[in-house]
Amino acid sequence: RIPFLHSFGFIDNTLASAFTRLKIQIHCHHLHLVQIYSHHLNLLQIHYRHLRLLHIHSHHLHLLP
Repeated sequence: RIPFLHSFGFIDNTLASAFTRLKIQIHCHHLHLVQIYSHHLNLLQIHYRHLRLLHIHSHHLHLLP
């Protein structure tokens, strides 16, 4: 009976550690997605700034005789 309980505890620990590993993996993946997302936002900001500069530039060109 005791060895059976011991093996059951072992299985429980294995499942727990596997679940913890999975949670860590999901968390890391999520962090990675957040990084990609923030990088994308940064690129959008740069693009927007660039568009604004182009707009100002074209406006200036338009003002030229």
